[in-house]
Amino acid sequence: MRLVACGGIDSSGGAGLDADRDAALCLDAAFLPVATCHTEQDDHGVRAVRPIEGWWEGIGHGDALKFGLLPGPLHLRAAAELIAAATVPVVVDPVIAATSGHRFLDEEGVAELRGSVCAAGPVLTPNLPEAQELSGSTDPEVAAARLLELGARAVVIKGGHGEGEQVVELLAVPGQAVRYLCHPRIPGRLRGTGCRFASALAVSLARGASLEAACEGASALVASRFPQG
Repeated sequence: MRLVACGGIDSSGGAGLDADRDAALCLDAAFLPVATCHTEQDDHGVRAVRPIEGWWEGIGHGDALKFGLLPGPLHLRAAAELIAAATVPVVVDPVIAATSGHRFLDEEGVAELRGSVCAAGPVLTPNLPEAQELSGSTDPEVAAARLLELGARAVVIKGGHGEGEQVVELLAVPGQAVRYLCHPRIPGRLRGTGCRFASALAVSLARGASLEAACEGASALVASRFPQG
């Protein structure tokens, strides 16, 4: 099993391709990284983002494809072409802003996410703020429905930015009732959870797991990498 992960290099090692690698290795999957940019960041903020042009030319063959940070319209359009041509499960974690609040995408970039990337048909894994910005709705079910209408094959709205003792993940696929999965919330403000979740989801889908089972496994992996106590 080979996971091709396209995303940013995090100078602190807390998120991005390092987190993708962590998830892949936990699931005994070979890891094929493709860097889309270099970032200088830590828990306090993002200091610099340096896009890598032509990164799409280095894509290898894998059994699953995952996209994380795509720092601009050109990168997003290239990703959309790769997604549309893919014959393996594709998961897109739509990184719009860092945990610290720094925005990676401007209005043009967000429009490209809504447009060409969604239309290419990936499994989309936004968190609650990302789902709201992409859909224009604060209602998760409405947001998921709108993202499906834009062309996403499936939508998983991660609940880490919600409140309460339970994290609630929303799963939506065309023509089926929305499903919810709940698991205990990990305390603290954590980086790299979305990267790990999306990478684990991609690997599980490539192994033939249902969306629900893949989400449960991805949530369990995230919890195991950030133990409580």
